[in-house]
Amino acid sequence: MARMIPEHLIKPERTPLSEWELIVALQNDKGSSGTWTVLQSLDIRRHITKLEGEADLLVLAPGLGVMVVEVKGCNVSRTAGVWKYHYTPPEASHEGPFEQSRTAMHSIKKWLKKKSTNELISLLT
Repeated sequence: MARMIPEHLIKPERTPLSEWELIVALQNDKGSSGTWTVLQSLDIRRHITKLEGEADLLVLAPGLGVMVVEVKGCNVSRTAGVWKYHYTPPEASHEGPFEQSRTAMHSIKKWLKKKSTNELISLLT
């Protein structure tokens, strides 16, 4: 079972079902994710391309690495470089889920580089 931060979602009613299902799967996994720490709905206040952003999940997997996961719970398609999110109402963007997770990753990496080892350890304990 992965360690979740926060342990319980602050606003579960606002968490998309697809994201909720992945969180529950990680919480209930009895396999290799037992040593993982998962930060949920991580606000990124110093985003590299936007005023602010969010990482749906930041997975810290010792010995494997760090992964930013962008969860989409709607039908997503891409036509001529435009991503279409089939929400109600539909949305379109040039920024797709891969770009979202990439810029979130680089924003987090830039922030982490400014922290000392002791600061980082205290954040996760």
